[in-house]
Amino acid sequence: MLPASNETTADKLRYYRIKCGLLQKDMAEMLKIDRSTYARYESGASTGYPINVIKKCAEIFGVGTEKLLDGYNRFIFEGQVEQVKRKRLESGLGQDAFGRLYGVSGNTVRRWENGEVRMSRRFWEKIFNMYK
Repeated sequence: MLPASNETTADKLRYYRIKCGLLQKDMAEMLKIDRSTYARYESGASTGYPINVIKKCAEIFGVGTEKLLDGYNRFIFEGQVEQVKRKRLESGLGQDAFGRLYGVSGNTVRRWENGEVRMSRRFWEKIFNMYK
Protein backbone atom coordinates (compact mmCIF):
# COMPACT_ATOMS: atom_id res chain seq x y z
CA MET A 1 0.00 0.00 0.00
CA LEU A 2 1.30 3.48 -0.88
CA PRO A 3 2.32 5.70 2.03
CA ALA A 4 -0.38 8.10 3.20
CA SER A 5 0.11 11.79 2.50
CA ASN A 6 0.48 12.46 6.23
CA GLU A 7 3.35 10.01 6.66
CA THR A 8 6.81 11.36 7.29
CA THR A 9 9.58 11.62 4.76
CA ALA A 10 11.36 8.87 6.72
CA ASP A 11 8.36 6.54 6.25
CA LYS A 12 8.22 7.33 2.54
CA LEU A 13 11.94 6.71 2.02
CA ARG A 14 11.65 3.35 3.76
CA TYR A 15 8.53 2.38 1.79
CA TYR A 16 10.02 3.15 -1.63
CA ARG A 17 13.39 1.57 -0.80
CA ILE A 18 11.71 -1.68 0.22
CA LYS A 19 9.36 -1.52 -2.77
CA CYS A 20 12.43 -1.29 -5.02
CA GLY A 21 14.07 -4.25 -3.26
CA LEU A 22 17.01 -2.22 -2.00
CA LEU A 23 18.92 -2.35 1.26
CA GLN A 24 19.97 0.74 3.22
CA LYS A 25 23.54 -0.17 2.24
CA ASP A 26 22.53 -0.05 -1.45
CA MET A 27 20.93 3.38 -1.04
CA ALA A 28 23.96 4.74 0.80
CA GLU A 29 26.27 3.54 -1.95
CA MET A 30 24.12 5.06 -4.70
CA LEU A 31 23.84 8.34 -2.77
CA LYS A 32 27.57 8.30 -1.95
CA ILE A 33 26.90 8.74 1.77
CA ASP A 34 27.60 6.64 4.83
CA ARG A 35 25.04 3.90 5.59
CA SER A 36 24.50 5.32 9.08
CA THR A 37 23.53 8.67 7.54
CA TYR A 38 20.96 7.00 5.32
CA ALA A 39 19.70 4.96 8.29
CA ARG A 40 19.13 8.24 10.19
CA TYR A 41 17.07 9.54 7.25
CA GLU A 42 14.81 6.48 7.46
CA SER A 43 14.63 6.38 11.25
CA GLY A 44 13.27 9.90 11.49
CA ALA A 45 16.29 11.02 13.52
CA SER A 46 16.85 13.62 10.78
CA THR A 47 13.94 15.97 10.21
CA GLY A 48 15.66 17.97 7.50
CA TYR A 49 16.85 16.35 4.31
CA PRO A 50 19.34 17.77 1.81
CA ILE A 51 17.45 18.51 -1.42
CA ASN A 52 20.15 16.80 -3.49
CA VAL A 53 19.58 13.58 -1.50
CA ILE A 54 15.80 13.77 -1.95
CA LYS A 55 16.19 14.41 -5.69
CA LYS A 56 18.57 11.46 -6.08
CA CYS A 57 16.27 9.18 -4.02
CA ALA A 58 13.32 10.20 -6.20
CA GLU A 59 15.38 9.38 -9.30
CA ILE A 60 16.38 5.96 -7.90
CA PHE A 61 12.77 5.17 -6.93
CA GLY A 62 11.32 6.52 -10.17
CA VAL A 63 8.97 8.97 -8.45
CA GLY A 64 8.66 12.74 -8.19
CA THR A 65 10.22 14.49 -5.21
CA GLU A 66 6.73 15.44 -4.00
CA LYS A 67 6.08 11.73 -3.34
CA LEU A 68 8.92 11.67 -0.80
CA LEU A 69 8.28 14.90 1.08
CA ASP A 70 6.03 15.30 4.08
CA GLY A 71 4.39 18.67 4.73
CA TYR A 72 7.25 20.06 6.80
CA ASN A 73 9.95 19.18 4.29
CA ARG A 74 7.79 20.47 1.43
CA PHE A 75 7.55 23.76 3.41
CA ILE A 76 11.34 23.91 3.68
CA PHE A 77 11.97 23.03 0.02
CA GLU A 78 9.29 25.38 -1.32
CA GLY A 79 10.78 28.35 0.49
CA GLN A 80 10.29 28.98 4.18
CA VAL A 81 11.08 32.70 3.82
CA GLU A 82 8.21 33.52 1.48
CA GLN A 83 5.73 31.30 3.29
CA VAL A 84 6.44 32.79 6.73
CA LYS A 85 6.18 36.34 5.38
CA ARG A 86 2.94 35.54 3.57
CA LYS A 87 1.40 33.91 6.67
CA ARG A 88 2.38 36.87 8.85
CA LEU A 89 1.14 39.47 6.38
CA GLU A 90 -2.16 37.59 5.93
CA SER A 91 -2.59 37.78 9.70
CA GLY A 92 -2.10 41.56 9.57
CA LEU A 93 0.54 41.40 12.30
CA GLY A 94 4.04 42.79 12.63
CA GLN A 95 6.90 40.46 13.40
CA ASP A 96 6.78 41.07 17.16
CA ALA A 97 3.00 40.51 17.43
CA PHE A 98 3.17 37.46 15.18
CA GLY A 99 5.94 36.03 17.33
CA ARG A 100 3.98 36.63 20.54
CA LEU A 101 0.95 34.88 19.02
CA TYR A 102 3.01 31.71 18.51
CA GLY A 103 5.32 31.92 21.52
CA VAL A 104 8.54 33.14 19.89
CA SER A 105 10.33 36.47 19.83
CA GLY A 106 9.97 38.97 17.03
CA ASN A 107 13.68 38.43 16.42
CA THR A 108 13.03 34.74 15.72
CA VAL A 109 10.34 35.69 13.20
CA ARG A 110 12.79 38.12 11.56
CA ARG A 111 15.41 35.34 11.36
CA TRP A 112 12.86 32.96 9.77
CA GLU A 113 11.88 35.64 7.25
CA ASN A 114 15.51 36.41 6.42
CA GLY A 115 16.33 32.73 5.96
CA GLU A 116 18.92 32.87 8.74
CA VAL A 117 17.46 29.89 10.59
CA ARG A 118 15.20 27.02 9.66
CA MET A 119 11.87 26.93 11.42
CA SER A 120 11.60 23.82 13.57
CA ARG A 121 9.00 21.18 12.81
CA ARG A 122 7.33 22.02 16.14
CA PHE A 123 6.72 25.64 15.17
CA TRP A 124 5.77 24.72 11.61
CA GLU A 125 3.06 22.43 13.01
CA LYS A 126 1.90 25.16 15.37
CA ILE A 127 1.79 27.92 12.75
CA PHE A 128 1.03 26.19 9.45
CA ASN A 129 -0.41 22.79 10.17
CA MET A 130 -2.67 23.06 13.17
CA TYR A 131 -4.09 26.54 12.61
CA LYS A 132 -5.10 26.54 8.95
